Amino acid sequence: MLRDTEKYCDIDIVLINALNADKQRLSQFNLQVTDRFLEVDLSTYPKGLYIAVVHLMDGSTQSVKVIK
Repeated sequence: MLRDTEKYCDIDIVLINALNADKQRLSQFNLQVTDRFLEVDLSTYPKGLYIAVVHLMDGSTQSVKVIK
């Protein structure tokens, strides 16, 4: 589960890619400007390191590491 709404609550997120440690895309989520919360269920994935690549409306990206 990726939950980091406080960090990005004032930033317009347009796309989130969920990657495994090998940088293979597991999921992609397109968001609307009005979306302020995203929950991703990683229960079917094995324990390990995952990366959420957050694409912002201004064209920049940020990465968030998630350890399951």
